[in-house]
Amino acid sequence: MRRNLHIVLLALAMLFVAGLGNIARGQDYIRVEGYIYNVNRNAQETPAPGHKHPFFGGVIIYIYETEAEGQDAQRRLLQWIDKHKKGLDSGPFDPGDATYKDLTQGEMEWPYVLGTVSPEGSLLFFNVFNQDDCRLVKVRGRERIDVNFDIKSEGVSLELDAAKLSVSTKPMLKPEPPVELGDTIKLNKGYLFPMERMGKPDARFVLQSYIISAVNPKDTNFRKAVVMDGEDYHETQLRRMGYDEKRDILYQVAENSPRLTDTTSRVYWSDRIVKGPKTRSGGLIKANLWFEDYNHVYHSEVYEVEDLSRMHRPMQFLEFSVEATELDPNDEYNKRIPEKKSVPGDLQLPISFETGKAVVNLKDSMSLVYLDSLKNTVYDLTHTEGKKLLKYSIYGYASPEGGYAKNVSLARERLNYIDRQVRAEIPPKAMMGMRTPVTDSHVSTWLEFADTLAKDTTMVQYANEIREIVAKHPGENAAAMDQQFAKIRKLPYYNTIIKDNLSRMRLVNFMYTTQIWRELTTEEILNLYYHDPKYKEKARGEEFLPAEFWVLMQNVKDTLQLEKICKRAMRQDRAGMRRKKPEELWVLPANVLAVSYIKRHHPDTSVLAPYIDETQPLNRRLQMEGQKFLLNPTAVVANQVSMMLLAENYTRAVNLAYNMFRDSEDPKLQSLYAIARCKAGYFDARTEEGQKYYSMVHDTSPRNAVVMDMAIPMYRGAVRDELEDLDPEDPVTDYLRAQFECFDYYHDTGRNNFNMMDEEVQEYAIRRLVAAFRKDAKLIETAAGDWYIFKELYQKAKQEYDEPGSVLPPELDEADTAAGGAPELTDEQKRELVLKSIYHPEEMTDEDWALYDKYDLANYSLN
Repeated sequence: MRRNLHIVLLALAMLFVAGLGNIARGQDYIRVEGYIYNVNRNAQETPAPGHKHPFFGGVIIYIYETEAEGQDAQRRLLQWIDKHKKGLDSGPFDPGDATYKDLTQGEMEWPYVLGTVSPEGSLLFFNVFNQDDCRLVKVRGRERIDVNFDIKSEGVSLELDAAKLSVSTKPMLKPEPPVELGDTIKLNKGYLFPMERMGKPDARFVLQSYIISAVNPKDTNFRKAVVMDGEDYHETQLRRMGYDEKRDILYQVAENSPRLTDTTSRVYWSDRIVKGPKTRSGGLIKANLWFEDYNHVYHSEVYEVEDLSRMHRPMQFLEFSVEATELDPNDEYNKRIPEKKSVPGDLQLPISFETGKAVVNLKDSMSLVYLDSLKNTVYDLTHTEGKKLLKYSIYGYASPEGGYAKNVSLARERLNYIDRQVRAEIPPKAMMGMRTPVTDSHVSTWLEFADTLAKDTTMVQYANEIREIVAKHPGENAAAMDQQFAKIRKLPYYNTIIKDNLSRMRLVNFMYTTQIWRELTTEEILNLYYHDPKYKEKARGEEFLPAEFWVLMQNVKDTLQLEKICKRAMRQDRAGMRRKKPEELWVLPANVLAVSYIKRHHPDTSVLAPYIDETQPLNRRLQMEGQKFLLNPTAVVANQVSMMLLAENYTRAVNLAYNMFRDSEDPKLQSLYAIARCKAGYFDARTEEGQKYYSMVHDTSPRNAVVMDMAIPMYRGAVRDELEDLDPEDPVTDYLRAQFECFDYYHDTGRNNFNMMDEEVQEYAIRRLVAAFRKDAKLIETAAGDWYIFKELYQKAKQEYDEPGSVLPPELDEADTAAGGAPELTDEQKRELVLKSIYHPEEMTDEDWALYDKYDLANYSLN
């Protein structure tokens, strides 16, 4: 018994130790890579080389520490999707304690780094183009995970759950436009049965809609069917399937739909389509529909559901500006401490000598200065800590005056003289670690002297005569040089011009290379960036230190050069590190780059994404190993939201703002969140929170007041007065005035027929729309796709724009309008009008009095 108890305790101890080991291993995150494929056989994309299926990047990956957290998040995400598709305002999805990777923007390199994850963690893949495809993958220590999605066409929402369905025996509701709500298109459609009593209890109604891409008409994307069973049919079908409902997919859809009866005459359904590249250009939604009983299909047709080329875009004219927010470069979290660096240097010191001697020319004050400078430089480099003289070279020169053999010896003596001066300043210890000095002597030629002389334009003639002598006695050996000297010394200006300039040829050059470990000055850093080939971006030579990048970012003003510097700094910051948490990255270069991008409206949401952790609050201060970090600086998060708005990635923008600063008291952040909500489609003012943000955006500008009140029909009563507050010179003002006439008429009558509107309203709307086109021709395309610019209005305005006067008469001024647009009166007509006003004023109409005033007939002479 005692032995068995011992074994049990030992086993428990081993399990406890193993558990500790697992805990320890769980703290070591692993880098997970993988491929995401589109496995649909009809996919239009081209498969990647060596792979059966094309890659797919239309997902957001949520990363969780444990499998349980992932499972809970998947459950919440499915609930959110269900509410979202049913048109319920569920707000942005809250991923909980998760980091995320957004694979919906930009190009990716495969295999893609899915995330840095706990071995016991999980990855939740959310397919933004097929919101049913919500995939949870448990990591379980794997460093490679591949995921397959079934996507028929990237950019279009496919196969959503059966749409929200209702039936009615009442008259058809008014036609409703497809509405653009952020990243989705909302549809509310109805279908009127062709004949009475087409529905019946022992039948099934099926409507299978599909989207035909405007980009490629052959690209057809089916959505899940709307199915409605009669009560008898539904029960009988279950028995026919042997009570296994999974045998009929349509049965499962019909299970949660209203029942078909013999009095059902209309079907209504609502749906949401996720926008993508192929739906941005429009597209046509059609549906195959049929009625069937147990034996046959007794009616079928192809039903045109909606033309997505014309939509209601309530927020298309919403005014907002994204303000790039800069970080303080001198903040302790952003500034980098300068580091000492090796600085190579070369120096040339021309020192001249007396004629025929190895002694410095005392008459040449600069040579004496150079010699002192040389001694001081050598002493400093060999006696100062942090500095080192690596090598030096001495080149001695003699003039060609005199015998060649003597000049050779003189050149050697002169460089030896300088070498002794240099060595006298170098301590023996420094000399031991130095490379062998290079010394060389050279006798200058008469051609070299002529070239030096010719630099002075007044001496060109003398230089040419010397060249002629050398040409007659060519060569640089001793005999030739002696012959050249014998002829040149006979020139009449030898003792003056030639001798006075020969001193230029009697010199010694000293060059050295050193390394000085010190901080570079701003000028030196800029010089390296602009002029040193080793520091060119793709030179694979030297790279700048973080502090040097910091200096460059403060001093380079050219936008494109600054962006290149930031990208280099970001790459180097991440180089050599397998994994860096967001707080460990140097965020300043990324934010400077983002600010530059925002200022020139060039969105790239991938720039700041690695520096944000949505599981942590704004401005989280951390300290690790004595180093301070600031995670999620306000400026960085605000810039990322702004970048997402510029990229029209409105859902991600509102989700990020919701997670990070929806409760902030900062008015700038609140304003940014309010704009993100509206652009993402969350502008309903019926809730207390919705009313708060409605008011906030409404009050930002006169135009936004119009936009917000037209987006919420119950407030349209204020729009006509608000339109009067807009800038009359702005083309959007004319556009909104024309649009509002259609909007107001539709919500009054439920009709979208422009030809049934009052003729004066028609003419006003046409004139306003034509005025908008003339001020900004880009609004023509906008109007063509605007559901609230009724088709007939657009067509007539476009015709009037192309052919002035073809639809409307010329616009009259106020006096003409008051006078009914009458032609110019003759003198006889004026006389008759005056007499009428005198003798029969009761017969004068308003038009008569308008003409009376227009032509100032009170002062008209009857003589």
